[in-house]
Amino acid sequence: MMVTRTTRIGAIYNPPALVVEYMYSYDGGAYAPPTKRAHRLFHLQNLSQNLSQSSVAKMLMDKFPAYFSSNVPFDQVCRMVGKIFSSSISSAPVLKDVGDLNSVPPDVLNSAKQQMDVVFNAAVVKPGDEGYEYDKKVDFEEPADDCSWD
Repeated sequence: MMVTRTTRIGAIYNPPALVVEYMYSYDGGAYAPPTKRAHRLFHLQNLSQNLSQSSVAKMLMDKFPAYFSSNVPFDQVCRMVGKIFSSSISSAPVLKDVGDLNSVPPDVLNSAKQQMDVVFNAAVVKPGDEGYEYDKKVDFEEPADDCSWD
């Protein structure tokens, strides 16, 4: 049986992940104090933006109790998840190249659409914003290439 003791928790912002540093040892039936150091990454990039930081923290602590033992306060995990969420919301995400979106599974397609929505909403100019112009018309130059296909 493996004995673990969490020593530190950290955040990675791109891609969003929670890092848990822990000490561990195999006790072989008798208690042995943790002697080896390791890290575990919990990727948070595919989580819905509708989840609160406390629900994500609770989900992590419930699903992985060995890494979030009694010496890790719930508030600390919440705070780190909140920092990761606020960082990923405030900065435009980097879209991963998934190739042809017509041939990917629905969950990958939905994730790509959510990322595109975030990038679009960060760049959209709405009424009342600086630089907004109602019914903007732009004249384009004639194309240099042959466009007979359209």
